[in-house]
Amino acid sequence: MKNTDNLCLYCGSPSGHATYCCEACERLDVGFSQLQAFKKYNDPRYQYLDQAENQKLYQLSSDRRVFKFFIQGIQCSSCVHLLEKIPDYYPECIESRLNMGTNELTIELSTLGQLSHVARLIQELGYEAEIIKSTEDVFEKIAKDLRQDLKRIAITGACAGNIMLFSVSIYAGVEGDILILFRWLNLILFLPVLFYSAIPFYKGAWASLKVKKVHIDLPITMALVLSSALSIYNLVTGSEEYYFDSTASFLFLILVARFFVKKTQQTFLAPNSLKQQIKTQTYINSQQQLVLPENIRAEDRITVSQDQIIPVDGILISSQALVDTSFMSGESRPYTFTKGMTLFAGYKVISSAIEIQCQQEAHQTRISQLMHESFQNLVEKSRFVNLADRLSQKLIVVVFTLAILFFAGYGYFFDFKEGFNRALALIVVACPCALAFGSPLTLAMAFKKARQKGISVRNPNVFEKLSQTQNIFFDKTGTLTDGHLKISYTWPDVIPDNLKSLILQLECISYHPVAFALRNEWNQFGSSSAELKNHQEILGSGVRAELGIDLYEIKSLSHNLLDDQTEMAIALYKNKEVLCRIYFEDHIRDESASIVSYLESQNKNCYLVTGDKKRKALVIGQACGVKKDHIYSDLYPEDKQEIISQHPNSLMIGDGVNDSLALSSSDVSVAVKGSAELALTSSDIFFLKSGLQPLIELFKIQKNIHATLIRNLTLSLVYNVIAGSLALAGLINPLWAAVLMPISSLLVILSTVWGFQK
Repeated sequence: MKNTDNLCLYCGSPSGHATYCCEACERLDVGFSQLQAFKKYNDPRYQYLDQAENQKLYQLSSDRRVFKFFIQGIQCSSCVHLLEKIPDYYPECIESRLNMGTNELTIELSTLGQLSHVARLIQELGYEAEIIKSTEDVFEKIAKDLRQDLKRIAITGACAGNIMLFSVSIYAGVEGDILILFRWLNLILFLPVLFYSAIPFYKGAWASLKVKKVHIDLPITMALVLSSALSIYNLVTGSEEYYFDSTASFLFLILVARFFVKKTQQTFLAPNSLKQQIKTQTYINSQQQLVLPENIRAEDRITVSQDQIIPVDGILISSQALVDTSFMSGESRPYTFTKGMTLFAGYKVISSAIEIQCQQEAHQTRISQLMHESFQNLVEKSRFVNLADRLSQKLIVVVFTLAILFFAGYGYFFDFKEGFNRALALIVVACPCALAFGSPLTLAMAFKKARQKGISVRNPNVFEKLSQTQNIFFDKTGTLTDGHLKISYTWPDVIPDNLKSLILQLECISYHPVAFALRNEWNQFGSSSAELKNHQEILGSGVRAELGIDLYEIKSLSHNLLDDQTEMAIALYKNKEVLCRIYFEDHIRDESASIVSYLESQNKNCYLVTGDKKRKALVIGQACGVKKDHIYSDLYPEDKQEIISQHPNSLMIGDGVNDSLALSSSDVSVAVKGSAELALTSSDIFFLKSGLQPLIELFKIQKNIHATLIRNLTLSLVYNVIAGSLALAGLINPLWAAVLMPISSLLVILSTVWGFQK
């Protein structure tokens, strides 16, 4: 059963019916939430965002006020933590989520919220924000942001290199006017570093002071400003203590390290562009004019040629189409769709050219939503990610406090310069970036691994729930069996063509395996041209419609009409009278028995829940290795839901068609194939490959995640303790600290990549 308990306001962990999961979280959160509320005022720079005609360009959802900003200046997890707290300052903001892979901040506003206020608030927090149009490609903005970073690195490197050249001469003993000239030249070369290259650190530090929250840029900025001020003071007064060379060098190395980490994040956390997934050209509105997918608009009629990928979601206008759905469902076997059915972007046309009426533009298609949601949810906070965030925040406070106390004590009692150098080295080397970066990187690698194994995961919290899963519920048709139904025999032996056409027309709205089996077997017959009224599909029951004064229904064959209770059969009814019966055969998947055996060996309880008759359910279930008392038959969708709700820590795996209630009731829901619509709305996980083998891979990935997270956390903490101790002992100076700082991030990256190589 889905967890309906409250979530802790601070860490996001389940808290029963309380507001916080523990007293510590309450104390931590109250200190943050009592900050001064954001003061709204109209800023003319952002007023254009509130104009209705502009908001239509930016709004991502037709029924929710969801917008995206591209944020410049993102450096580490502290930036994420700060920007995701926007609703605390601006109550009209319902949700704020940042994807570090693309620097995209997703904002959802209430009806009273104003985009201009959000834009100004982001600017107040120290970041530059640019609104993103719903059709705009964010990767161009990412490239621009990276060029800006590279420009700062180049200028800092050039200045630091020349400062070092003059410093070598100074250290070698140059004297007289040349010595004075070289010292002042060092200052001149240091000014671009101080007033240009370090701007991102100043912004981060200022934002930290505004919200009274420690940010990693605050101690770095203080060290930079203090060392620069002391160096300039000593230069003016004639003292020989300067830090221009070491300060410029460690700032250069910090910028390089951050660029390296940012590129890594974008490599692993950024989603693939839909343009890379679907590359096709089609004819539009019956004209011989080729158009790209992004130029197709809703209501356009497009012609998709044989062997071409369908670029948008749309309604089939042609009488029928033979389609390869493997891009979405993983099924290599083609399916026959009939006029009026929905075809999704990514399907491939096997038959001759077909005509489709576009329903959704390319960026709004189901596959686009699935990809976007999958990667967007990478930034959602699981319990372990929250733990890493809190530890990184505490590490900043501890390091900053320790550096100040050490500098004050050592500088007063022993050596002021040495105390400053050691404190600065501690601040630089004990960076928490790797600690906070490790968790989202691990989840990103898990998502990538899952994709390679044919698994689409919608939410990272699923992996945490998988570790607690004890009960596995299987649907039968299309899950334990392959779902590729074929007509075995019929009654009467020959069904009249007019009835076949009527059956096809009744089933034309259905995505059930039975409907596809009929269309594939009878694809030479067109649907009846008669106009049906009140045409509907009732999940778990069948289809029905009125034709004139008669009611026609297609249902599963009743118990007393089955010759063999292990068969699957349907009947066509006219006003409750049976006109014909159709019997199907379905085969158990080759891997079903081994999958159940593996899960049982892992102390999982496997169940079969099906609407089929008891005898048939027992034959299939026991052939797969499911215990007799774990086999439930003769179930309606509501019955499946009730059974699953009585078993906590459950996973339901079904075909995504008539199992929506059961899927929504389980803690983890898996759709193996079928309706993409229901897979998007009812399941946490969608198998893109046929069969049950991805289920085993899913549990293996979950184990990899747990092991990798523990290993990364241990590596980060051990590194910071050792490196911090060496810095305070004077064995690492600020320059070497800047060299060593990215090592922790490199260790975490190597650990994560290695963890998912298995």
